[in-house]
Amino acid sequence: CSVVLANKRCHLYCQSKETGDVAYMKQLVHDGTRCSYKDAYSICVRGECVKVGCDREIGSNKVEDKCGVCGGDNSHCRTVKGTFTRTPKKPGYLKMFHIPPGARHVMIQEHEASPQILGFRRIAASALIHPKGVQEG
Repeated sequence: CSVVLANKRCHLYCQSKETGDVAYMKQLVHDGTRCSYKDAYSICVRGECVKVGCDREIGSNKVEDKCGVCGGDNSHCRTVKGTFTRTPKKPGYLKMFHIPPGARHVMIQEHEASPQILGFRRIAASALIHPKGVQEG
């Protein structure tokens, strides 16, 4: 199920995967459900979207700055740059970079074509995520 109408974000609608038909379920979503994927804080209460700031206060207008600081002034960002030029000597995985928790606006560029495939692994998990799917590693 998904919410499909902006002015009825706290009303439950379902869309068929097969036909794409949308049906109103004549129900409200549970209190505390986020109003939108784009707004990490505002929640549904009794069928209405209630504005909540990043400080978790109802009615607050505080937002996170580009550094992820609630009510910040964009001055706490730290830019990390690096270039990886090593070529693997044998088949397998090679650690290139550690992206710290909370990192935002991550940009990875390949400057020239290579036969290597870029993959990502969460520190807490053993699964490796790469373009061909998830593999246990």
